[in-house]
This record gives sequence, C-alpha cells and structure tokens, in this order.
Amino acid sequence: PLKVHVDLGAKLLNAATPMDVQFHIDAAALPFPQKNDRHVQRLTLVAALFDASGKMITAKEGTMELALKDDLFQRFKKDGVNLSLTLGAPSGAYRLRAVVQEGIENKVAATASDVSVP
Repeated sequence: PLKVHVDLGAKLLNAATPMDVQFHIDAAALPFPQKNDRHVQRLTLVAALFDASGKMITAKEGTMELALKDDLFQRFKKDGVNLSLTLGAPSGAYRLRAVVQEGIENKVAATASDVSVP
C-alpha cells in the first residue's frame, strides 16, 4: 500500500512554506520483471494541494526509473521504496492528494488528507 507523510519546512520571508511530501511504497506488492540482470519498474508520483473550493494551488510530478540488481531489489522488496516531492504553499488549510502509478501494469494507488500550512 501507499503511505504518505508530510513534513513542513521553515517558511522563508515573503515565500511559500516548503512541504516535503514523502511517499512510502510497498515494493513487494509491485511487479518487477527482469530485463537482463536487472529488476525494472517505473514509478510516477504526483502530489497536489487543493484549497477549500477544490481549486488546485500547486502540484508536482516526478518519475523514477528503477533498474535494480538482485541485492538492492531484495532490500526494496523487504523495506519498500521511499521517495519525496517538495511543494510550496502559502499559509492555509489544504487537501493534499498523492498518487503513485507503477509502469508495468499501470496500477494506481492514491491517498488524500487534510494539511495545514502555518
């Protein structure tokens, strides 16, 4: 399953507060076909903040191409994969939506939670 955690950084003068959206992905639940001597997978991450009226305030997308040798693949299967995206937002209350799509079977996992930026 997908787990998402948010860490708020220090607000800079006249700037948005940086928000690290941390994804923990259970790699044991993902297909990793073998290509040559590597276990391959592609993960696409999206994190988006919406205001109370549902308007998107900010969003970020990232992609990670994995081509793992067997020892690292076994560790990922055991411990999972940790990735993060950083968003910036002014003070306020938001709805965070986080989505992960794996690139072999194109399965999607998503979560949503309320966050507050001081």
